[in-house]
Amino acid sequence: MTAVDTASFNSEVARALLLLGARSQEIAVDALVDPSGAAGVLASLAGSASAAEEGAILRVVPELAPSAEGYGPRPADPLWLRIRSGSAEVTLAPLRLRTDPGEAERVRVERVVIATEARPCCDSPSCKLDRTVASVWLKLAREDKVKEKDKGKGKALGARRLLVAEGRDLAPDKALQKAKAVASPLARALGVPLFLSSSGGAVESEESVDAVKEPLDSDRSEKPAPALGASVLARFALRSEGDRIVIRDHASLGPRLLAKRTLLIGASLLVVAVVLWAQVARSLSGESRGASITFGALAALVSLTAYAFLGVGRFASRYAAESAPLVAFGRDRMIVAPWVGRDGAVDLRPEGRLGAAIPIGEVRAANIREREGLFVIELETDHGPMDALASDQREVVELFSDSIRRSLDDARHPKAGASARQRARAKAQA
Repeated sequence: MTAVDTASFNSEVARALLLLGARSQEIAVDALVDPSGAAGVLASLAGSASAAEEGAILRVVPELAPSAEGYGPRPADPLWLRIRSGSAEVTLAPLRLRTDPGEAERVRVERVVIATEARPCCDSPSCKLDRTVASVWLKLAREDKVKEKDKGKGKALGARRLLVAEGRDLAPDKALQKAKAVASPLARALGVPLFLSSSGGAVESEESVDAVKEPLDSDRSEKPAPALGASVLARFALRSEGDRIVIRDHASLGPRLLAKRTLLIGASLLVVAVVLWAQVARSLSGESRGASITFGALAALVSLTAYAFLGVGRFASRYAAESAPLVAFGRDRMIVAPWVGRDGAVDLRPEGRLGAAIPIGEVRAANIREREGLFVIELETDHGPMDALASDQREVVELFSDSIRRSLDDARHPKAGASARQRARAKAQA
């Protein structure tokens, strides 16, 4: 995996957290990554005087624009949200803040809304199942609209809705219960009503917060996820982008990271190609047919390679997003290092830089390996091992390995039979 210099990113995150009056080491939670841990922190706000006074830092994500043709929606950075028990007034800050001065924004939460939507289970023409996605949104009280100059910049402080958590299941009741496990303590902590919304959004019915069930013991992880400082949690994030669940590296510039090197290689090859074409011309003037054919073939090959490098470098230099997708899940498929558009949106074609999408049934495990001073989530598949995420913080890798396993289950077709590759392998071993 490409090495990423995280020093500047960490300083930008620390600068943004200062807008909330928070330290980099202060504990933060993300209910999209760790719903059980977030629910526990939110529930503690009402049960502990000290926790209620200090509040909690929650990472949330803004609502995305509709998907483009052939691509998912354009990505946006997450936001930091500080809440205090019993107050609907919250403080928002960007994920990171560069050298330009910035300020936090205080807004009021009107309500917590759980919106449900039915999506196809997978792309199999014989599958008629729908998977319910229950999304937990914070509805903010706003009269102003997003300023035109801030659109598409990933700041999203002007968003009207913020996504907090999601629950997925083939059974609508179970998806709703997963969402309520976070929405209920969140609504209690803020002192706002909790609403349930149909997929059309036309009819809403108020739900009594006190009557909402807490998460079942069977839904809790046997080993609680480690509590992470905000600066440690900041780099990687998980959220839905259209019908995909995507894990992104927000410290990486994606293709732009290697743009200069790629352009330099392309320019160097172009110089070599010019020299070779000159040699072809010299061979032709000397009536050396064999040499001219040899140099001509080599010049054509180098020219084609130079053109490819320059094309890739030109695309990479125009990459506008400030994050890179690492792995995407959806419709019974997993894609490691998915292709992206210039705006960072995930390509919806079932392929990526490491090849075609892998059926979830061909992913056997997500293991943690230590390699060259880094902790790596290695996906064990029928196509060989693939690296999904790497960090020098073991706690981060443990947290996201659980998220990957949960995402695999959320995207898996139930009771799927053996794939063609698995049947062929079993036949060869018989």
